Amino acid sequence: MIRKIAIVFVALFVVSWIALAHFAKSKVTLFISNLQTDNAKISYSDASISGFPFAWKVRLASPKITIIDQDISREISSEYMDCTFDYKLGKAELNFGKDLYYSSSSDESAIEYKISSDQDIIGFVDFIDVLYKIDLSNPIRKIVKSIEVANSHLAIFTVNGEELFDLSGVTFKLSNNLVNNAENFSLNLASNYKSSFSERNVSSASLVLDVNYIVNVDNRAAIIEENNFDHKIEIQRAKINLDDASCDLTGSVALARNIAPKGKISVELVDYENLVNILVPDDFIFSKSYIKRFIAKAAAIDFSNAITNKANFDIEFSDKGIVLGNVNLLEQKNN
Repeated sequence: MIRKIAIVFVALFVVSWIALAHFAKSKVTLFISNLQTDNAKISYSDASISGFPFAWKVRLASPKITIIDQDISREISSEYMDCTFDYKLGKAELNFGKDLYYSSSSDESAIEYKISSDQDIIGFVDFIDVLYKIDLSNPIRKIVKSIEVANSHLAIFTVNGEELFDLSGVTFKLSNNLVNNAENFSLNLASNYKSSFSERNVSSASLVLDVNYIVNVDNRAAIIEENNFDHKIEIQRAKINLDDASCDLTGSVALARNIAPKGKISVELVDYENLVNILVPDDFIFSKSYIKRFIAKAAAIDFSNAITNKANFDIEFSDKGIVLGNVNLLEQKNN
């Protein structure tokens, strides 16, 4: 009797696993199908299931994302992608293996890069609910709660095997949640860059980004002072280091229909002259020398005294226009 019960239990477990595995596979393929647009295509050569008995794993063979922007076609691909779900089907791990491939082509040129890691390149997806309760025809922001990627070291190579640069300490997290009639999208990004090529303008760099983008989903909430906006950008921290130069931003800007933007962003530039040399193209509409003088004027740098290459100023948004330190852009336009 016990043996029969055990056999029945095992049989039910196997049947349940197979049913849920095929359900997970159908959800993944349907999700991919719903993401297709005229300018973005996701393709794969085959989809299979595995992971018995402890997980549900959907493997896509030769997955590829193709993005077409006017005359330029860009592709990101890998040999495979494993999508492994937890037992509640509320979270998934995306494993792309140790290599990703990037290519870009146009009528004028074509480039190819290989992105390699010592460890598997893995991302984590947290859904807003268990998978069988989610309507996959909804926009992705109503399906996915957060996406997270972390990797200690990525190296970028040419097709000839030459290493162009490497990235270390890479962390990326994009999440969204609804609080007090406001939809909050949070982006956290950090990475370190290093290149051994002497021809490059920058040999080492680092980036830290902690930004919130808030959408007021209930216009009636606009009568409340702190919610008097349609969209709001909060910069908790945005800092980029380019060799010895750096740019550090903090602050927020609120945007609403029919009224001027409101807010303030604090700016700190270190070695700003070199920063301009690195970031501004030679054929830019404003010359590099003009931009350097503009920064010096905004930061009220007095060159008659000891010269400093550090600039601090605020960018203020109000009914009076946009003011960068000591410079009102509206007055500059009138002048």
